[in-house]
Parts: sequence; C-alpha cells; structure tokens
Amino acid sequence: MSVKTGRVVLVLAVFSAAALLIWGHRLGKEALSREAQGEKTIAPAAGIQKGPHGEIFVELSQSAMELAEIRTEVLKEQGPYFLLPRSAVLRQDGTAWTYAEAAPGRYERKGVRPIELADQGWLVQKVSPQNRVVTQGAQLLLSEELKSNIRVGN
Repeated sequence: MSVKTGRVVLVLAVFSAAALLIWGHRLGKEALSREAQGEKTIAPAAGIQKGPHGEIFVELSQSAMELAEIRTEVLKEQGPYFLLPRSAVLRQDGTAWTYAEAAPGRYERKGVRPIELADQGWLVQKVSPQNRVVTQGAQLLLSEELKSNIRVGN
C-alpha cells in the first residue's frame, strides 16, 4: 500500500469514527427527548448468567419486564404430556426452544422436543419444575441472550 493510499484510508477511518460519534450523540439526545415526553423505551437485560450445568439464564429488570410486556403461563396437562402454546416456541439452528420462568424476572432457555402438534400448540414432556413458560416476549429474551455473545475486536 502506498503512502497516499494509507493517508486516504486513515482519513476515511477518522471521518467514519467522527460520524458514528455524532450519530450516537444525536440518537442519545433523541432518546432522552423521547423519554422526557413520556415515551417508553426497553431497558437492557439485567444480565446473562450461566448455571453450573451449562444452563443459560436471562435476567430482566422489573422495568424491562413491564416495558417488554413479558407474559408467562403454566402449561396445561394433557395426558402424560403438557401443552406448550405455539407463541412459547422459538426456533434457532434447527432446534425448538422455550423460555421457562425460573423466578420472577429470571428465564432459562430450554430445548423442547415437540411430540405432536395440537390445535393450540405442541405436546411436550415436562419443561421445568414449575412448567411456567414465556408466551409473550420470548423473542426479546432470545435477542438479549444472543446479544451477549457479540464480541468486539478480533
């Protein structure tokens, strides 16, 4: 690479960084302005934790749960199985998942093996001790979990 090309690349990099800073500052000011006007914004997850056996927990703050309108439901028994509502099932990498509520604001992603499709959802085996699953907001929990895997740099 020639010196002239190197200078052009450097100037473009500096310009891009400055543009991002200005854009981020404007977005921050806009968010503050919108919040001052009473608009709701979703707060980030309180944290992502790994359990002792590799399980992953997503923890949301109370305000994030309210703003995201997370809803849970206890699974209904149907013979030897439980009915998992369709809205509780997520698919990623060819696997079906659901989020079980471990405690208020604490959700564990669990793999599920749908046994049979029913009118109102999937018949599955027991999901968790309480069998309480997220029926609204599961995609948000998955987004928060996956967002924690993003690494900056090489």
